Amino acid sequence: MKDNKPQDNQPEIVSNPKKLEKSNFKKLSKEEQKQIKQRIKEVDKLNQQHKGEINMPLRDPNNIIELRGVKKIFTNGYLINDILKGVDLDIKRGEFVIILGPSGSGKTTLMNIMSGLDRATEGDVRVCDQQLINMSHTKLTEFRKKNIGFVFQQYGLLPTLTVEENVEIEADLQVDKSRRINPAKALDAVGMLDYAKKFPHELSGGQQQRVSIARALAKNPIILFGDEPTGAVDETMSKVILKEFVKVNKELKTTVIIVTHNPIFAELGTLVIKVRNGEIAELYKNEHPKGVDDLKWDQ
Repeated sequence: MKDNKPQDNQPEIVSNPKKLEKSNFKKLSKEEQKQIKQRIKEVDKLNQQHKGEINMPLRDPNNIIELRGVKKIFTNGYLINDILKGVDLDIKRGEFVIILGPSGSGKTTLMNIMSGLDRATEGDVRVCDQQLINMSHTKLTEFRKKNIGFVFQQYGLLPTLTVEENVEIEADLQVDKSRRINPAKALDAVGMLDYAKKFPHELSGGQQQRVSIARALAKNPIILFGDEPTGAVDETMSKVILKEFVKVNKELKTTVIIVTHNPIFAELGTLVIKVRNGEIAELYKNEHPKGVDDLKWDQ
């Protein structure tokens, strides 16, 4: 798939994630400095668009995402940091996925790669029958517009636009016009139609987050990602928001992937993925997911 894979015989210091200050770097031998600079150059090249086909069917037609040997490496000055370390993962269509992990575990980077917000350094990233690692930034943007919806912790509503106008903007991003959902219908789906003419500052935090879900739904995404979607609201509103995600998954058959540090959410998912130190530490199917009201928030 690519012809620029780095060599394996790198000095140990290259893969060490500790920060190398410039003064420390200068203390290294010229050969070590040379090897580190070369490795940084190779990684930066690998983080660019890879050569190869873009249209690439999934191995299993029941899957929506397939990852094989996915690595993500970041460079910063003289620091080379392995964030994802060879992830293999299959996610089926219509799944309700919970990705768990502490801060710095790599869970958000994993989401970014699956959603096309970022490109893997190495590996096979097939999503919706597309090979994302071979896409240019322009193609990745088109891919996201057509297939992916996002709900982030920060609502991101435009303050000078009404609720309805915020949703309309997202619907217009859908390049396949036949897929678009009427903004009023999207707002009605999350119980916010009566607030269509309101401005964001007139809404509570929970209401704004429900609007952000409607906004994501307006382009009828194949996959809906939530990155700590309840992080800015209290328990009561968290339940309301989670119920909206469950509703979208069950009624629209949308694949939902929620990234969180909260272990309670695991009981909601049909597939639970625990990420630790850039690797999948645990993965299991949940044959009997609980309802939102059955979650024990005080544990």
